[in-house]
Amino acid sequence: MSEANLSPQEIKEFILKGIKLSRVSNAKLEKIQDQNSVIFNFEVNENTHQGAVFINIDEEFVLIQIYYRFPGNFIKEKLPTVLNKINSINSISIGGFLTMVNEKNNNFLHYKENMFITDLSSDEKFPIKDITSFININTDMIGAFYEEMYK
Repeated sequence: MSEANLSPQEIKEFILKGIKLSRVSNAKLEKIQDQNSVIFNFEVNENTHQGAVFINIDEEFVLIQIYYRFPGNFIKEKLPTVLNKINSINSISIGGFLTMVNEKNNNFLHYKENMFITDLSSDEKFPIKDITSFININTDMIGAFYEEMYK
């Protein structure tokens, strides 16, 4: 691992640049519950959805996590069918994974995937293109999962 020479602000700006080069729109840095984040819009079936990338900057690495909460609440009676579908999708996923979360008796479906960045030594080595690919691949996966879950 390399020693970090880039400041946290430079790292956030490089991540934002990589995201802005992807197929998403309206990407902007924000704080969500004190978590450095980039909020963005993307299209699924000609509908605009909002996703987020959470940023965790450590001394030796950066972890970014793409996150998307699918719309709607899955009713309790349909949970066995939905959970079987999630297991089936996750077993063949080449990207992130789906999780079902119960919040106050509401069942929501989330998509998550992580990327680690370990070379923080210089701007020339920062993987902007890898971040762009990470976003494009995962928004494509979200779109495919969306179609599978809501067909």
